[in-house]
Amino acid sequence: MTVISHRIPRHSRRVGLLLVAICFVAGQAAADDVSRARGLAANCTTCHGSDGRSVGEVPPSLAGRDRAELLQTLLDYRAGQRASMIMEQHARGYSEAQLALIAGWFSRLPAGVALAAPRADGSSTGARQP
Repeated sequence: MTVISHRIPRHSRRVGLLLVAICFVAGQAAADDVSRARGLAANCTTCHGSDGRSVGEVPPSLAGRDRAELLQTLLDYRAGQRASMIMEQHARGYSEAQLALIAGWFSRLPAGVALAAPRADGSSTGARQP
């Protein structure tokens, strides 16, 4: 039995290693963006629900909404073109890039009915429906 050995040119190995390194760095950057987006969006959960679904839709749920629409709404609040004392103050505290991360985070969450907060006796005031 004859074993045929193929040598990979040094240039090709370097290109391959470079591509692997680029993929690793890109993957890390994407993971960092997801982590940053989740952290930024956490500031919204008090009003808009921990999963982006507010009880009774007031304030409106954000989960599953169109990213471009969410971003434009946030930018409008930040610019004072949309009135809401609370949202104007929140939006002004973020850069456009941060608002884009927040909009992207909520747009990727599945839309649905909010789970109501439990009552003091431990029972629920409502149930999430599929």
